[in-house]
Amino acid sequence: MKTENVSAKLVSKDFITIAIFSVIFFAVLFIVMAVCGMVIPLYPFGRVIDGIICGIVYMYLRAKAPKRWAILLQSAVCTLLFFLLGAMWTMPAGILAGGIIAEFVSRPKANRSFLFNTIGYCFFMLGYAIGACAPVVFAREWYTAYISNSGMSADYADQIFALIGGPVFFGVLALAIVGAIVGAFLGRVMLKKHFEKAGIV
Repeated sequence: MKTENVSAKLVSKDFITIAIFSVIFFAVLFIVMAVCGMVIPLYPFGRVIDGIICGIVYMYLRAKAPKRWAILLQSAVCTLLFFLLGAMWTMPAGILAGGIIAEFVSRPKANRSFLFNTIGYCFFMLGYAIGACAPVVFAREWYTAYISNSGMSADYADQIFALIGGPVFFGVLALAIVGAIVGAFLGRVMLKKHFEKAGIV
């Protein structure tokens, strides 16, 4: 089957596609974060929910723009949006770091390997999970101050500490990876025709 030149540079159509679906990707992250933030018992499971839903968008972008720098550009768009909305800096930093790793993990196979794209996606979402949850474990005073400045009570922060403090933090990271794997396979099933057209195996 004939596929596009994998060494081709990103063109205007690619930039538009990446921008649109990166915004959708970010919107899912933001909505899940907001809902899980309001429903405290769901908080530890937010990252696995993110990974499953966002996996469809992530894999769609890998099929539509299987080119160098596409993953990094996607993470940069999400990073910028998080900063613009005033998220704590660890979240956009984490997603940017994850995007950088994902870019270079997928690149050896020219973004046309489902396995390498899945591994890259795991790093992408793991970076986000670390950025979102690490302050709860390693910077409690800073996180409490951030929560207070955001208009929420210290009691809210205490509930979060009780949920994902200590070893549970590493369980949350493991769930993020599980969610990413499930999301990648779900995306592959739903986007089978796009994968075949892009020559992703």
